[in-house]
Amino acid sequence: MDTAFFTKNRKKLYEQLNDQSLIVLFAGEAPQKSGDEAYPFTPNRNFYYLSGISAPKVTLVATKFDGHVDENLFIERADPVIARWVGETIGSEEAASASGIQSIQLLENLDTFIKNQLEQKTYQHLYLDLEAKSWESPFKPSNKLAAEFAVRYPYLSIHNLYPVISDMRVTKSKEEIALIREAGQITADDGIKKTYWRTPNQA
Repeated sequence: MDTAFFTKNRKKLYEQLNDQSLIVLFAGEAPQKSGDEAYPFTPNRNFYYLSGISAPKVTLVATKFDGHVDENLFIERADPVIARWVGETIGSEEAASASGIQSIQLLENLDTFIKNQLEQKTYQHLYLDLEAKSWESPFKPSNKLAAEFAVRYPYLSIHNLYPVISDMRVTKSKEEIALIREAGQITADDGIKKTYWRTPNQA
């Protein structure tokens, strides 16, 4: 899927949101398996749908003010030592190429960036993906941010983007339909190969 697909998805989302809005979306991170090992990472599906990025701990912050949208991606600082053990983190060029977002900043600056935005402009709305399977589900970064901001910035109206993005994903684009057909054909071809190479004892 090329960059234009993800850019188009974000544009469609922003058009549905109120002005004077702050939008914060998280890729998520892999759950911890043991003291020094994590499970394989799968990005938040809504985050990937909007960014094309499948790396952990990436955060997208968009602002909509006076009809104008600014976008920023926040990524981890590269650490050559840790990279030896768990692999390299996504770089600025790779993140920009995948998403079409040109403003790439370090994740360590995320809190300061959001704080400055709220101090410099009169925002009225905060949009987050607040997906949760049940009340017992562990708090995700978006849920924690919503709880914190409800106390610190009570004038903000907090909105759940999950149903909005889910509705968008129901209608598949031409690109998505082509990929679904391709995946179906690969599955069908694989089934034919397995049937063809079955031994007499397996028949």
